[in-house]
Amino acid sequence: MKNSKIIMIMLFVFIAFSSKAQKGLQLKLQVGSKWYCEQNNNNIRKMKKEGDSIVLVMENTLGSTFEVLSEDKGLYNIKLTFSDIKSRNKSPMAENDILFDSKKEEDMAGEMGENVKNILGKSYVFTITTDTRKVTAIKERPDLENLSQPNDLEPDVRLFPQTDDELNKFVKKIFGGGIPDAQLVTGLKWDTTLSVNAEGVNHTVNAIYTINRIEGHIIFIDVTSKRSADGTPNGTDFKFSGNFTTKGTASVDQTTGLLIESKSEENGNEVMKSDKGEDKWTVTKLNLFTIKKLQ
Repeated sequence: MKNSKIIMIMLFVFIAFSSKAQKGLQLKLQVGSKWYCEQNNNNIRKMKKEGDSIVLVMENTLGSTFEVLSEDKGLYNIKLTFSDIKSRNKSPMAENDILFDSKKEEDMAGEMGENVKNILGKSYVFTITTDTRKVTAIKERPDLENLSQPNDLEPDVRLFPQTDDELNKFVKKIFGGGIPDAQLVTGLKWDTTLSVNAEGVNHTVNAIYTINRIEGHIIFIDVTSKRSADGTPNGTDFKFSGNFTTKGTASVDQTTGLLIESKSEENGNEVMKSDKGEDKWTVTKLNLFTIKKLQ
């Protein structure tokens, strides 16, 4: 009888720990903690035309901070603020690289700083759950009424979230790296399909994620995806199409539920057709996203 009770207790403990193991990734953040997110996007486009090789380089590095304002019954209130941006653009139209850094007073005082002033320091305040890591409410939105679309040589402020949908994608990346609510084991695989229309061009992305390994409290993820694009960009008279493949990796901290780093390389081709002819570009996009604790 005594042995039966011991077995029952051990079984109960086993079930309890098994149930705990079944839970997906959880957010575990301290109220008052502050984090810095940096994303670097390097876009290299090449084309051969009339015997000449044309190379365009657009590199942007954007910084954001998020602060945990409060926590109540499994809900966090988070403040996300756009903090800084710098860019490097290379074009056949310019002899030297065109550089911009929002931390330099002389750059912010110049013409390229005018549009940047309309977004830096602006914030979202939103509520996110600790278990599903999804936004349940957006309490404050930035006023971006005076923000204009940048040209190809200006800092690309469009990389900051400017709509609720863009905020949700940004949050999904930061808080858990897109890991689903499932038992976290090596070999876990999931896929996503996303279709959006951006400025007149339809984009469809099919991605596959696989947990490569779990070392200590770090989850390592492999990512592969295919993207297609088709449409007529707003304000233009040419047809645009493109096909791309991407390979990347990500790492997530189980102790906080936050992304540590993600990086990817996308390669593909773009075609622009108009009455004047056809331009074909080969494109490489390098993306690096990191998160570091400030306090």
